[in-house]
Amino acid sequence: MLFGELEEKYDKMKKLISTKITKPWWSIDEENTLSYKVIKGFTDASGHLPKSIRKRAFSIIGKIAILSSRFFLVLNHVFLEVNILSGIEKNSGDKIKILFIGTNSPSPYILNLIFSKKPKIEKKSKISIFKIKKYINDIRNDVDAIFIKTDRFYSGFLEKQGYTIIPEWIRMTLDISEPFEKFYEKLSRSAKEDIRKIKKLDYTYEVSKDPEKLAFFYNKMYLPFVSSRFPKNEIVTNYYIMKHLFEQGSQILFIKYKDEYIFGGLFLKDKDTVTASYAGLMEGKHDHLKRGVYAASYYYLIEHSKKNNVNLINLGSCRPFVNDGLFWYKKKWGSEVVKYGNELSEIYCLKKCNENKAITSFLTNNPFIYLEKNELKNIANEQDIKPKK
Repeated sequence: MLFGELEEKYDKMKKLISTKITKPWWSIDEENTLSYKVIKGFTDASGHLPKSIRKRAFSIIGKIAILSSRFFLVLNHVFLEVNILSGIEKNSGDKIKILFIGTNSPSPYILNLIFSKKPKIEKKSKISIFKIKKYINDIRNDVDAIFIKTDRFYSGFLEKQGYTIIPEWIRMTLDISEPFEKFYEKLSRSAKEDIRKIKKLDYTYEVSKDPEKLAFFYNKMYLPFVSSRFPKNEIVTNYYIMKHLFEQGSQILFIKYKDEYIFGGLFLKDKDTVTASYAGLMEGKHDHLKRGVYAASYYYLIEHSKKNNVNLINLGSCRPFVNDGLFWYKKKWGSEVVKYGNELSEIYCLKKCNENKAITSFLTNNPFIYLEKNELKNIANEQDIKPKK
């Protein structure tokens, strides 16, 4: 009896430690985790260091945080939850059944791609990633497709088992090394129309390094805007991650309309490259999305970057599904796809089990970027997409 109680306490302690370590400390939902508190404490303490060494210190701790997170995320994906998702496929109207395996339930984004409404979710027991093949051999005739969401460390292992590897996020970069006239000529008709439109309006921009403006941007722009788009805080970042980037040299590009702050975006210049990270819209200013403030943020970031001898702009992450609105918005400005959204993004592994109308409809209506032997490809046309090095 005593041994059983000790074993139960050990299992609870192991689960608690695993949960605390592997929780995404960059998320606003995880502000009570140990890793978040460490980042917060270091950021506050390092803010008092001399500027000459502060940036270097933040860069080092950032790399350490990413490496340690990568290590624990790989471990955390050894055991995965099994769910059976049953519902109506979004475009065909036919029934579809998906076996979903991951550390958590599937995200609302993926569910919305597949199903016309929230599916029935039947939870199964956990399974080791190394025993997936045997488990699936016993169940594959009962489902239409298999989705596995896991760390990208396991991509080669699962690709050899016949899975298509889809990055959770991809990054897109914009080459602005040519003179602006040549760059403008290559833009899509839609992007040129956006530029003509914003030039007729009274939009201006301002670049700030003021720490007080960072708090203003986070609380009045980023947090309300992103929380409204992702009500479950699915990918909402906490303040200290932005402050960490700000201390490394990030700045804020504000878009103003008649001297009123409307939009903001955080970016970091490193040599001849600018990396855009977080953006937000001022509370109560949603009408400016139709006026073109989003286009203004792209245009003025390009203009500011050109003035500061930048050749490449990293426009940040978007979903790998090529019909996604953000993917096409970045694409129309002439951007190209690079491999991963960020160092901590995961992968989806997809395998068809049936050739019925439902799964065919899903794949036809949701073409995506995928990895084959670590090379990016587009399932829509099978043409290679060469990632920038």
